[in-house]
Amino acid sequence: MVLRAEREVLNKLFCDFSKEACKKIPSEMSQRMEAVERWANFVRDNPDKWKKIQSEFIDAQFSKSNAFIKRLLKQKGGREKVIELYGIKNLKGYKDFLG
Repeated sequence: MVLRAEREVLNKLFCDFSKEACKKIPSEMSQRMEAVERWANFVRDNPDKWKKIQSEFIDAQFSKSNAFIKRLLKQKGGREKVIELYGIKNLKGYKDFLG
């Protein structure tokens, strides 16, 4: 269980990051903080299991991102959209990425 002092530190850090999000802490943000607490407890209690789960999650995020970019590049004007989304200025440096 995350201690009250730790929760207050997390809330302060989050509020410093986003003043608007800080206003949401009493309602929807409390659910997110509870999820963070559950994950922190899981990490602490399962030092041999959490890394594999975290790696699979992160790998899935990259996979979904790459699939999205591939689909976007196939659309009309997709190349330009990717360039704009990623703020790509050096087109020669992204030859393979942009196709």
